[in-house]
Amino acid sequence: MKPSLGLSYGFSEDELAKKALQDRLDGLIDVVVDWSHFKRYSQLDSRVISQVFWTDYEGRNTVYPSKAVARAYGKPNGAVIYPGIDTSKYTSRSKEDWFIFFSRIIPEKGVEKAIAIARMANIRLKVVGHTGRFANQQYVEKIKTMCTGKIEWVGEVSEKEKIDLLSHARGLIFKPTWLESFGIFIVEALASGCPCIVSTDSGGPAEIVVHGETGYICSTVKEYCSAINRIEEIDSKKCIERAGYFSSRRMAVDWGKHILAFMEKLEGGKHG
Repeated sequence: MKPSLGLSYGFSEDELAKKALQDRLDGLIDVVVDWSHFKRYSQLDSRVISQVFWTDYEGRNTVYPSKAVARAYGKPNGAVIYPGIDTSKYTSRSKEDWFIFFSRIIPEKGVEKAIAIARMANIRLKVVGHTGRFANQQYVEKIKTMCTGKIEWVGEVSEKEKIDLLSHARGLIFKPTWLESFGIFIVEALASGCPCIVSTDSGGPAEIVVHGETGYICSTVKEYCSAINRIEEIDSKKCIERAGYFSSRRMAVDWGKHILAFMEKLEGGKHG
């Protein structure tokens, strides 16, 4: 099975879901990995194989986006296929004297924790992230008031601005209050040569980061501060190499292998 890596664009989840359904009916696609928040495709077609975010309340996942999610669903030995992105559009530039928080601005992402760590370590921190749909507006306003001194509020940015910010950041700080299902933004940072400092219990991010090579995995605030002081020990080239594994091509190939193995198992059952 040769994976097709064509991209489809649309102005809404509804538009993309309808196109994906038609493509499947036309025999153009075999697998849908639904990363959307509304799960429009799932409402149109029940044959969704994997849902990345914490919205799979019906338990239809047969493949998980991280080992952490598999364990959380009580399937520690369940199949895991890590999501992938187009890493080629990211680049590493000269690093500047500031760190970055980059994620959706909601309590679960641990924005306040990142700010507290930055203050304790006495470093500059840029707070960047989605503030529109799926963000908590009251919480956004609260975070804005916390961004004083060396903490700079940036908020919503364009794709181009995001790539530029990640390419110049000395490091990314992330300490969520929930189990992150994967962490696409961690891959984006690494692809930009930006080391990541994440928590032991963060879920997906702790599986992406290689401790001491592409960043640090920490349990306490003291460990975070120590990691910040040692961030220069991380080679940006190692970060980029690690991000290369989480490519859309590797993801498509892994899905192809998974489907072939599944089909062979079905065939074996028929003749067993």
